[in-house]
Amino acid sequence: MNRSTFLAVIAGIALVFSILLFAVRNGESSRSAGNDNRELLSAIDRVAATQAELSQRMDRLEYRLGTSGGAPGRAGMGVPNYPAVLAGKDPNGRNLSPADRDAMLASSLHVLDDQLVRDPISPQWASANEQAIGNFLSRENLSRQQLPVPKNSKTECHSHLCKISMTYADEAQASQTESMMLAEIGAKLPQAQTLVLPQPDGSVQMIVFAGDSNAFGHP
Repeated sequence: MNRSTFLAVIAGIALVFSILLFAVRNGESSRSAGNDNRELLSAIDRVAATQAELSQRMDRLEYRLGTSGGAPGRAGMGVPNYPAVLAGKDPNGRNLSPADRDAMLASSLHVLDDQLVRDPISPQWASANEQAIGNFLSRENLSRQQLPVPKNSKTECHSHLCKISMTYADEAQASQTESMMLAEIGAKLPQAQTLVLPQPDGSVQMIVFAGDSNAFGHP
């Protein structure tokens, strides 16, 4: 679910909220508050709570550095030409050929993999975050949230940084699950950089490097 979809949902909730509030005020003008008004007020409270939850999810999504289909939230730290890769252009603004884009993606992946290798392993931190990510990516959880299930996935965490690999039929499916996953883990892993690598069979491998505030601070 992308930002536009979230905003549309929030706008719809706001409309329902306004209608319910109007109904309550009309009811109060014609009769004293009774069971009907109490039910409406309870419904308004539930709508407000849902809107607040969606707003919090949107705030967490702002931490994203973006995918190949969108602008990053902030510059990719330590990743050479990362904004250019996302935009499909070289540092001078020229369009990249598929071969050049693949080479730049490979270079970015190499730098991020090197960040992970240099991140020391903390068994407790790694285990806790691998479990949280694994629980989110489980078939049962994704089906319950009506999100696409990856063909395969793998998670590796160290002490500040996790690498999450997912294979999907296309980037649209991958992005749906990625957005909600980053919202889910954003409280503990607020920094993220995402690469989308096309595969020979037409599928895509989405690799997400997500970490805490120190994840990309190592020299």
